[in-house]
Amino acid sequence: MATDLNISESSARLYKIKIEERQKAIILPRSNINHIREEISQNIVNIVTENNAITLHGFQTNLGERGIERTLSTICRTLKTKNFIRKRILNVPNERNSESKLTTRQNICRMINDIPDESLIIIDKTGIN
Repeated sequence: MATDLNISESSARLYKIKIEERQKAIILPRSNINHIREEISQNIVNIVTENNAITLHGFQTNLGERGIERTLSTICRTLKTKNFIRKRILNVPNERNSESKLTTRQNICRMINDIPDESLIIIDKTGIN
């Protein structure tokens, strides 16, 4: 049955269950499913460009308004394939970028640039907490 309809065997089983439970089952060939996935993926990208501070639940409600239902894990996976990284938005404290701190950073950079490369030892502490 799956090969006749040009769908996967797992999809055929799901459609069979839906039909037995008298639910609406629209059988789409594989090529159309890929097109629909890409369309949903494009919708998610559009939502990010409209509002990049949106949460995953916000994605879900926004897609629901467009008539698309997806789980949080699917949305997250789609964002990952499109190379979007979800991070919390934080306000940068003013004292972090004050004039004196910026000047101090510039002075440190100048000082390090004056030291020859052979004399520098850099310790990477990013993995240490």
